[in-house]
Amino acid sequence: MGEDKLSNRQFVLIALIIIICGIAILGHDYILSKRSGAYESMSILLSQEPEGTVADSTEPDVSVTTTNNADNNSNGDTSGKVKKSNVTYNYVGRLKIPKIRLNRGFVKYGTAGNNVNQNVAIMRGSSYPSTENSNFILAAHNGSGWNAFFTNIDKLVLGDMAYVTYSGKQYSYKLVKRYKDPKSDGKATIYRIGNKKQLTLVTCKRPDYKKYYLVLVFELTDERDI
Repeated sequence: MGEDKLSNRQFVLIALIIIICGIAILGHDYILSKRSGAYESMSILLSQEPEGTVADSTEPDVSVTTTNNADNNSNGDTSGKVKKSNVTYNYVGRLKIPKIRLNRGFVKYGTAGNNVNQNVAIMRGSSYPSTENSNFILAAHNGSGWNAFFTNIDKLVLGDMAYVTYSGKQYSYKLVKRYKDPKSDGKATIYRIGNKKQLTLVTCKRPDYKKYYLVLVFELTDERDI
């Protein structure tokens, strides 16, 4: 009987140890998964190129440095100081922000004119609005130059709207977050906010334009055929 009781006690003790270890392992895995999920929901590793992206980092293409520009006024452009010339671009879509009277076309990534010296530029790492869970990232100058198309985006507040027309649809976005990011590494850090399609606008932050980027994050509220 004594041996049986000892055996039973040992069995209970071993069972308790197994249960406690199991709970600890499961809890640890759960915490790690929650942390990983939170990180992925906030930050996109743009060096990884999921299906539908147009490139693989967040730096704008500034390899073309000519300063001539198409006359966009025929399309209702009221942004920047438009410099007229005989240069024309094949715009595949437009960015419109009524509050600051911004109405500017953009060209396909990788084609002539997709740089911040001439147009609103699509940044590497973007995915077009038609892509599932897209993050459409656009950059432009601000200041007093003719090509300072993002001069007034710092006037936008949470809840303001922006619109992108692309591939036969209009995408409506609401501003949900704005932040400044240090320029020290030469890149803008882009964050994913939630799981909706996203529009991200990047420019230099005034008055600290040499030190910081200003980043505005919009989330999709509606998309419709046009």
